[in-house]
Amino acid sequence: MPPQLITILKDGGVVVIPTDTLYALSARASSATALRRIYELKGRNINRPLSLFMADVEDLRRHFHLTTDAERLADAFLPGPLTLVLRPRVPFPPWLMGPTGGVGVRVPAHRLPRGLVRAIGEPLTATSANVSGGRDALVIEELPPSLTQGVEMIIDGGRVKGVASTVVDCTGKQIKVLREGAVGFSKLEEVLEGKGGV
Repeated sequence: MPPQLITILKDGGVVVIPTDTLYALSARASSATALRRIYELKGRNINRPLSLFMADVEDLRRHFHLTTDAERLADAFLPGPLTLVLRPRVPFPPWLMGPTGGVGVRVPAHRLPRGLVRAIGEPLTATSANVSGGRDALVIEELPPSLTQGVEMIIDGGRVKGVASTVVDCTGKQIKVLREGAVGFSKLEEVLEGKGGV
């Protein structure tokens, strides 16, 4: 991975990187300035928290409380295209917290974002590299000019799969599917068979 990419992120920059689902706008989760830039670049409502990348499932367990259902889902689908909304064990910036007190996190099945999280030593933002409400770029040539001109670096990973992660809220007594994406509803049911909540 390019050393310059790590330096940019450590210095509070914003980059575009490929993932196992879409291209992502990534920055250090603790950098309020970088996160503000992401909201501005995307034209995203500030009340919509950004999700995060973690390095591995053990990293996820260290930072968050996993219910029995969340453990089942993590074991079945991570690393992969599943975002879990979980209650944190450690303090997280308020701008990352959703209305139920959870943070959206996933472990991608792509070595670049996972490697960057390890190199930086903290989670990175995982929001899609598009204008809010706009179509997703499957190759870097499809990125909107507002993003290509507004970030410090773009990593070309070729054509991405183009299907967003499935988002499941695991902060309550019963889980809630907030967005069906790459992991279908039926696959979730298979894992949680007999548990209810889906």
